[in-house]
Amino acid sequence: MGSPNDTHDLDAAVRAAAASGAAAAQDQGTAGPAGAAGVAPGAPMAGAAAGSPLPMEPGVEYVRQSDFEQAARERDEMKADLQRVAADFENFRRRSLREREAAAKAADAKLLGELLAVIDDMERAVEHVAQAEADHPSLAAGIRMVHSRLDGVLRSHGLEPIAAEGEFDPALHEAMMLQPSDQADGTILQVLEGGWKLGDRVLRHARVIVAGTS
Repeated sequence: MGSPNDTHDLDAAVRAAAASGAAAAQDQGTAGPAGAAGVAPGAPMAGAAAGSPLPMEPGVEYVRQSDFEQAARERDEMKADLQRVAADFENFRRRSLREREAAAKAADAKLLGELLAVIDDMERAVEHVAQAEADHPSLAAGIRMVHSRLDGVLRSHGLEPIAAEGEFDPALHEAMMLQPSDQADGTILQVLEGGWKLGDRVLRHARVIVAGTS
């Protein structure tokens, strides 16, 4: 049998081993999944190289850089396509508007051109109304009123008479004959038939007699 001192030393050694085991167990419980104390899940390990990829988190959908760049290119292409479509539509709208305006002007010119003969008849009636005014004053007043209203309607649509005074202008006048005169050659002497224009478009040249010799 050992001495009391040996028994005392054995008990001290057992207590020291138990304390060391408890401390080791506590450190093991506080360590992270990677076995490093205080390291959060998904964080780079201490001593990892700079720029190394982070570990993938479970349940998180990741997008590759190449996929992101491809999506950006497709977005830019779609935006460019939409801008081209918008520009084409705007050009179509403007072209359609110009065509409608041109068609409306052509229709006005055709109708007003056909009314020129009626205008001539009304002007001849007005010229001769003075002869009947003494016997038929109400008839003369009625003719003048109709002529005035017709003239107002035609002018509201842009129809205007061509001035036929002064110097002959081939863009506006048609010389029916030349007549010797003491006035300068090319001077309009008489209007045989009035001319009309619609805006800048001449519907009928004024037919005139011009001073000059053949």
